[in-house]
Amino acid sequence: MKTEKKSLSIDDLVLYIKSKTGLDLSKYRPATLKRRVSHRRFTLGHRDVHDYIHYLYEHPSELRYLTDIITIHVTEFFRDSDVFGYFSERLLPALVERKRNNAGIHLRVWSAGCSTGEEAYSIAILIDKFLKGNAINAKVFGTDISEEACNTAKEGEYSREELKNVPENILGKYFSESENGYKIKPYIKGKVSFSVHDLFSAPPFSGIDIVVCRNVMIHFKQSYREEVMANFHSVLNDSGLLILGKSEAVSGACLNKFKLLDPSIKVYQKIVSDSNGGLK
Repeated sequence: MKTEKKSLSIDDLVLYIKSKTGLDLSKYRPATLKRRVSHRRFTLGHRDVHDYIHYLYEHPSELRYLTDIITIHVTEFFRDSDVFGYFSERLLPALVERKRNNAGIHLRVWSAGCSTGEEAYSIAILIDKFLKGNAINAKVFGTDISEEACNTAKEGEYSREELKNVPENILGKYFSESENGYKIKPYIKGKVSFSVHDLFSAPPFSGIDIVVCRNVMIHFKQSYREEVMANFHSVLNDSGLLILGKSEAVSGACLNKFKLLDPSIKVYQKIVSDSNGGLK
C-alpha cells in the first residue's frame, strides 16, 4: 500500500535551520517568521513551504540568505532623531557626571542586535562629540546574530543613499568619501567593535553602562524576551540604562528588574537589590 509523503511545514523549516546553523527560530514570534519566509518563497516562485524547503536542501547558500532575512532588522544612522537627541542631551550628561563623581574613567555601551552597524556608529559619534576634553574612555560594542551583517559593520562603508539623513557637519567630520559612498573615519572605528552573538546565549560583556536594543525583541515570543532582558540586567552596572524600541516594553518577570524613566523614548534603569533583599 502506497503511503503519502508528509507535507513539510514551517515547523520542519525551523528544525532544519536549527540542525544546520544552531539558530533556534522557535523563539521568534510565529507571525514574524511566517511573513518573512513567505515573502522569500514568493520572490523565488515557490507555491508553498514544502517546495521551498526542498529548494533549501538543494541550494545550501540560500540558508544563510534566509536566516539573514529573518534576523536582520531595518536600521539607519540616527534613526528616530528624538531618541538620539534624548541620548545626547539627557542620558550622556547625567552618566558622565556620575562617572566623574565616582572617579570612573570608562564608558561602555552595548548596541545589541546592531545589524549592519549604523546604530553603533551613531552612538559612538554622539559620545565623541560630547566627550571632547573629558578624560573618559568610551567603547561601543555592537553585536548581531548575522555574521554577514557584522562583516558589513566592520567595513564601515555606506552608500550615499544610506547616509542621506546624516547632517552635513557630521558627514564631513566623521566620514571620508570613498568609491562607493563614505567610510567611517578610523578614529571612530577604533571606538567600536563588532562581534557575532545570539541574544539568547550568555552575554559576552560585563560592566555595561547603557544597553541599546531597539526593535529587536518585538520579534521574539514573550517568554524569550524576558530571558534576553534578564541577560541585559546581569551585565549592566548599578543604575545602568536600557533603551528599547518605541513599540517595546519591559514586562512580565522583568518588571522588578527595570524602572521606566521615559515612556515615550522607552528608557529603563536597572533596579538592584540591597543587602537586605529589598529593591533600590
